[in-house]
Amino acid sequence: MAIDFFGEQDKARRNTGLLVFLFAIAVVLLVLLTNLAVCIGFNLIEVESIRFAYQQKGAFPWYLLPSKAIVLTTTAVLGGITLMVTLKWVSLRDGGRAVAESLGGERVTYSNATAQQRVLLNVVAEMALASNVPMPPVYVLPESAINAFAAGYSPADAVIGVTAGCIEQLNREELQGVVAHEFIHILNGDMRLNIRLMAWLYGILCIADAGRFILEHTRGVRISNSNDGKSNPLPLIGLALLIIGGLGVFFGNLIKAAVSRQREFLADASAVQFTRNPHGIADALKKIAVYSQHGELKTSGAESASHMFFSSAISHFLGMFSTHPPLNDRIKRIDPSWDGRFAVAKTTKKTQATAENTENAFDTALASSVAISTLLTQNNHGAVVEPQSLASLPKFLLTNCQHFSSASAIYLSTLLQPEYLARQMFLIRELGNADLVANVDRLSDRVMQLNRQQQLSVLQLAIPTLKEQTASQFRIFQQLVHDLVQVDNQQDLYEWIVQSWLLHCVGVQWHWVAVSSAARTESMAKRQSEILCLLSVTSAHAHSGANAESTGQNRKQLAWLAGLAALDLPEGTANPHASYADLTAALPHLLNCGPLLKRQIWQMLQAAIHADAQISDEEQLLLQAFAFLLEIPAVPQRASTSA
Repeated sequence: MAIDFFGEQDKARRNTGLLVFLFAIAVVLLVLLTNLAVCIGFNLIEVESIRFAYQQKGAFPWYLLPSKAIVLTTTAVLGGITLMVTLKWVSLRDGGRAVAESLGGERVTYSNATAQQRVLLNVVAEMALASNVPMPPVYVLPESAINAFAAGYSPADAVIGVTAGCIEQLNREELQGVVAHEFIHILNGDMRLNIRLMAWLYGILCIADAGRFILEHTRGVRISNSNDGKSNPLPLIGLALLIIGGLGVFFGNLIKAAVSRQREFLADASAVQFTRNPHGIADALKKIAVYSQHGELKTSGAESASHMFFSSAISHFLGMFSTHPPLNDRIKRIDPSWDGRFAVAKTTKKTQATAENTENAFDTALASSVAISTLLTQNNHGAVVEPQSLASLPKFLLTNCQHFSSASAIYLSTLLQPEYLARQMFLIRELGNADLVANVDRLSDRVMQLNRQQQLSVLQLAIPTLKEQTASQFRIFQQLVHDLVQVDNQQDLYEWIVQSWLLHCVGVQWHWVAVSSAARTESMAKRQSEILCLLSVTSAHAHSGANAESTGQNRKQLAWLAGLAALDLPEGTANPHASYADLTAALPHLLNCGPLLKRQIWQMLQAAIHADAQISDEEQLLLQAFAFLLEIPAVPQRASTSA
């Protein structure tokens, strides 16, 4: 059975809407209770009056509350919550990176990683290729517990975080299961929901913090609401705010836990489908169960981010507050034959790589890897697909794409054209630097020997390294890429893909507002022009297959009509004959389509590509690139032999 990522993304989005509604109700109740506490604390209304009015009418006499006090208190509470949510939101503007760093995580690359950490990087690289998403930066938390998380606003913004205990205690198969689980959260659209939960809960928590602040600064003051001029009502108000804020956090955590638990069951099941190996994730869960510290973290940020982790990051006295299902239940769902006994060692001594330098250590990790070809997924037509193998890529280039200068050189080398090489090297010297030029000279021949699919895979793995650029460095690099493409005054499909990947995967970190607050559009009518633009470019690359008509024009028309049929649009719909510039303008709108509309777009692309019953290398490249750029959770089919 295929993993329905589109359906799960839609569920995550609807869960977000439900949470907004529930948190809105919670805020309203908090405002009402705070008003009541302030009015009683400042003796603006007497308890006896409330009791008498309630006995007379059988309902709370809200009319007794003074209007001016209500307005001021409501404004203060709503303003405080809004301010705190906004501040938290801004602090998370860097997405996954901000979350990882707030938890004490440190970025790990091949240049600074230990042998064990390089195995982790290798596993993450495998999963990135298998799921056709940008290679996420990897962070290691200095925690002995066994745990992991994925965070970010989108796949292009995602990071993977893993505890030191996870690396030290799990073998490669178990680590693969944990990482696959976190990639499922990326593909299912859970990360945006998780970040929003952090901000909203922080906003509600501010009421309790305000109460705590008042109590600390009025310590020793007699608590009274009498009007004798000697008492101070602030301690009473502080206590009330602390209780009210605590109630808000109570219900907020309850909501968070209920939503999170169901998503964890789903991620476990999907990870098993993704890896075709139930033992990896099941054995990892068993080790967490018997490990002395389990998955519990010591960092102060664990509470707010507890719903993001692979297993429970904090202990809960009451199970209803737990963000994760019980380990026994998770294991039983993965392995129904499990007898309930934990027959695993509490610690695992892992084999250390013997190589001393980065390249040799990388080779050691790669040699011990499970071939990515064993990691199979399914597209939404039910056909099994085999992703690009990490082992099939040159280890020399994989090592070099982990260093900034050489990664930049590899990226530029994919755009070199033999007939314009002298001019392009001049541009690199003019806008680049001596180190960059030297690396292009050293690496370009090896890069140009790869086919287009292999080149894109290497670029995909170089993305975390390219994200180390500053904003000014990125602008220079982006201009250089543009100039290399325009050296022949035209742009082909591959050049458009390389340029678009750079903006989508690296430029995203300087477009926080657009990424974090993007509204998802579900209406076909609102995005029809952009969708037709995408179909126009796709049909223009229609392949000459065995069942196609004899002329290129007829082949394009065949693909165009197949795409229209998938969209339930009439055959007479005009083809806009879109250019790459048109597609670039349409891309942000298509990216922000809702999951169910993206399902339609994916079906349209599949129908157009397969209209002639064949798929060429160029068509596969196109399908893979569109899935990548539109964050469509699907892996394209392997190319068949071109006719």
